[in-house]
Amino acid sequence: MGQKRSKKTRPPEFFEGLRDAVKRNITAALLVSVTALVLFMMVRVFLYHSGYFTLRKVRTESLFLDQKAVYSINSQILKAYGGRNIFSVPLKGISQSLKRIYPDSKDISVSLLLPDRLNVAVRFRRPVALVRDFKLYPIDDEGMVLSSVGAAYVKDLPVIEGAGIRYDERRGRKSSSEKVKLALDLLKEIRASRYLTEYGAVSINTSNTSNISYRTKSGIEVFAGSDNFGGRLDMLENTL
Repeated sequence: MGQKRSKKTRPPEFFEGLRDAVKRNITAALLVSVTALVLFMMVRVFLYHSGYFTLRKVRTESLFLDQKAVYSINSQILKAYGGRNIFSVPLKGISQSLKRIYPDSKDISVSLLLPDRLNVAVRFRRPVALVRDFKLYPIDDEGMVLSSVGAAYVKDLPVIEGAGIRYDERRGRKSSSEKVKLALDLLKEIRASRYLTEYGAVSINTSNTSNISYRTKSGIEVFAGSDNFGGRLDMLENTL
């Protein structure tokens, strides 16, 4: 007696339709991916090989750089990268190189200005005083020595006497002098007082750290001690 042959079960129509739908979706996704890849390659070829996107100009913006320094930055960048495709110019590398040249800068950003320019924005720390050594060194409110600030931007700043700047701190480093710190603390309190700001501070003498003094625009010498400058200046303001 022979064995019965098993009947082949045909999958339901629902599963056949689902399989066809999956195939169609995969085919459509592949077509979209291939089209997107082709378009991407075409755009990339256009951007990187078109003479339209060739570096021709550099614009440098900075509040405290003089025209000579701005011209120097623009010329150096054009000499190194002029004529190259603008998308192949190493923006981060240029920024890092400029930071080595200007160590007292606070921020340097390099960006594209399509189709053929670079924009360099150099943001320096703002000088608030000058420290007298064998020459005058601009410093900001944190005591950073600002070696790159043009002379036009340090006019009328108060001069800190009797402190000096260490040799290894004269280029883009923070002064470690306690005298400089005391002078900056005093200057901050003077500027916080609207009344005393009118008198101004032409110079701050730190020779005697137990009783530093400052000279006003009218030539009056004010002794401020060595601490609690705010309280002492409030008393002075009340007596003037």
